[in-house]
Amino acid sequence: MKPYNLLLLITLLLSTGNISAQNDNCCSKKVFLGVNYESISRDKADKLGIDNTYGLYVTNVIEGTSADKYGILPLDYIYGIDDYRVGRDQSLGSILRKYRPGDKVSLLLYRKGRKKELDYVLGSTSDKYKYKSKKKSKAFFGISPMGGGSRRDIGIRVSISRNSTAEDMGLEDGDVITQINGYKIYSWTEVSGTINMLEPGDKIAVEYYRDGRRMSGNLPIKSYKETKGNSSCDDDNSSSYSFNWNDDGDFDINIDRNSYFGDDNNDHNIFADGEQLDMSRVEVAIQDNPGGAPSSIRTRGSASANVHNISLHAQSNGRFKLQFSATRSDNIQVRIYNSAGRQLYLYDMSDFDGLFEDEVNLSQNGSGSYYLYVQQGNEYALKKLELN
Repeated sequence: MKPYNLLLLITLLLSTGNISAQNDNCCSKKVFLGVNYESISRDKADKLGIDNTYGLYVTNVIEGTSADKYGILPLDYIYGIDDYRVGRDQSLGSILRKYRPGDKVSLLLYRKGRKKELDYVLGSTSDKYKYKSKKKSKAFFGISPMGGGSRRDIGIRVSISRNSTAEDMGLEDGDVITQINGYKIYSWTEVSGTINMLEPGDKIAVEYYRDGRRMSGNLPIKSYKETKGNSSCDDDNSSSYSFNWNDDGDFDINIDRNSYFGDDNNDHNIFADGEQLDMSRVEVAIQDNPGGAPSSIRTRGSASANVHNISLHAQSNGRFKLQFSATRSDNIQVRIYNSAGRQLYLYDMSDFDGLFEDEVNLSQNGSGSYYLYVQQGNEYALKKLELN
């Protein structure tokens, strides 16, 4: 696969969608949990030991927020607050609308398959990182997804970065990682979540398979700079192929775009339709198979494209990072539409599989609904993106 054909993996960093506190003596501030999340399927819920599929699976804890302060962890599954439980007719967002920022609550969640209650003070979107984050620097394990998948019920096949903790541990290209620090690995959501909990020097314990043999390793995890050296930095253009865990808790394939694309090829046509988003407070929610999509979005084939871990991250540079993984090589087209059906973004790739990553300038278009359309050969995936 050519360097410029690297594909984004969209771990869709989801913040707390339309979660606002609006009761009778409502204040103007919105309740803000300070997490990114995704929904889970019935099959995954069964694997995780969860009996309620209407909650939120935390993919990342936003640094400096109340979630960071009060101990929510990536891979926690939130299913209720106080006496309220999520269900078919009651989402976590509707429960949170019963509260105001500053309210003390008991947050109900699963952690490693066990139920837990967490004393919690609800934050707001105006907190602006008022809590001091516990995280000091970025841990870097040194793995990236490898094509071919895994034949096991759990596990991710990986390739290994040079001079990384993974290499020091003895992992090799093609190994299938099944567990990290006691968390079973079903997707890259678990990989990114477990790494994001760590700081350089913390122990990382890994179980994996090689040629049918079960193996394990346990070492202190290095930082990104320890792995890449002083000549490397943590920004998005640090090297042609650097695999990194970003501040949002997901992994990046960093490409030297000036080398492969040129200075102008990454700027796609974007139309400004609304008030510019405040990227420090923006919340992103994603919906699968949305109904009522604009008629201008013309789908082709069946809704079964092999694209996974779709994510959209707000960045400090005023753009969003779009990521997803494609597990089958084919021609791929990525499009984003606004709620009126106007196309805002287009990216074409041929014979592509692996990780897809690109920056998308949606901040000028304001909050509201957007639609992500990915065509893969004769199959497609359609997602609704809510920016608030």
